[in-house]
Amino acid sequence: MRWQRLLGSAAVAVGVAAAPGCGTAPPVRAAVGEMPAPTLVVGAAEEPAVRLQKPEGESSRVVTASSPVPPAPGEVVVSVRATVNGQAILDSEVRDAALGQMSGLLRVAASDRAREEQKILDGALDAIIDRELLYQDAVNKLRRAGKKDIFDKVKESADKEFQRWVRSVKSQFHGDDEFKQYLQAMGTSLESQRRLRERMYVAEEYLRSNVLRFVDRATGPQDVLDYYRTHPEEFTRADKLEWQDIFLLASRFPTRDEARRFAESLAVRARDGEDFVALGRQYDDGLAKDQQGLGLGSERGKVKPPEAEEILFKLRAGEVGPVIELRDGFHVVKVLRRDYAGAMPYDEKVQLAVKEKIRNDVYQKERKRFLDELRKSAQIEKMK
Repeated sequence: MRWQRLLGSAAVAVGVAAAPGCGTAPPVRAAVGEMPAPTLVVGAAEEPAVRLQKPEGESSRVVTASSPVPPAPGEVVVSVRATVNGQAILDSEVRDAALGQMSGLLRVAASDRAREEQKILDGALDAIIDRELLYQDAVNKLRRAGKKDIFDKVKESADKEFQRWVRSVKSQFHGDDEFKQYLQAMGTSLESQRRLRERMYVAEEYLRSNVLRFVDRATGPQDVLDYYRTHPEEFTRADKLEWQDIFLLASRFPTRDEARRFAESLAVRARDGEDFVALGRQYDDGLAKDQQGLGLGSERGKVKPPEAEEILFKLRAGEVGPVIELRDGFHVVKVLRRDYAGAMPYDEKVQLAVKEKIRNDVYQKERKRFLDELRKSAQIEKMK
């Protein structure tokens, strides 16, 4: 996107090595549990700030768990989990960011839930600190370069992404009221989610604008080929197949011989081109009937029934095997797809996989390097 290139160029214009976060972020006053959530405000010549809304005349301040002065009657307080260059990260923000993972705690044993919840919250806090470092650095560099118009375009793109997210989530509910009730039940609000996702979007795109050039340099054709040649263990495949199965229960026939003859007749029909899945829907007495005819297991040692494995791995793709007789009945089998053990060919599919692997590795390495540089000159404090 054009704004992403401009964002990157703005960083270059003021110097990527310039000390990030050296400006002082506006302080956060109070965010109230049931009051309207923080609203992002951009001043003409100022960094984005958080405007906190509260009833007129109501006192408010930010406190931590270790604050020496208890709240006065009627005073509104909020819990701060950390500060990044003076910018407070509220407990509510951390919990908003952890919503998706927290929903999984219902499957965790009650005795382990508190410990697992703390792990999730700690991870969410670290992610928000990274996000805040990136967000502040992006805003500072754009401000120094006089590129407020670029930030406005970034915000516009972030808002479009947020609206797409809202439409996607709201489609799972019956109307706006039910959606709002869900957000309230989860302890968040639409405005809280907007702020969270906007800052995530800006931070990630700023990171990409500073990191992707290193990724692109490392994923040329020769780099991809060299990786393939030096990591053969990553590009070997095991003997593998995908197969279809029809099981005939012997007790369903007058005699065992009749069951065998009918199984052999089905094998002939399948070899002659009749639809194997359709035959299974009509005659199968086994599990494959509910799996579009697919047999169980695709690798050696995992095929069920085990008696079918030796025969299956002798067949080529498209072949129908001999009838397999077991104590309870007879299996008619067909191999759909066959992969042979050995090195994977250096085809387009493998090249794309290699390139993606390199991209991910380099991206994570450069991401860490970039964030480590930001952390060196940042003032980060986690509250106890």
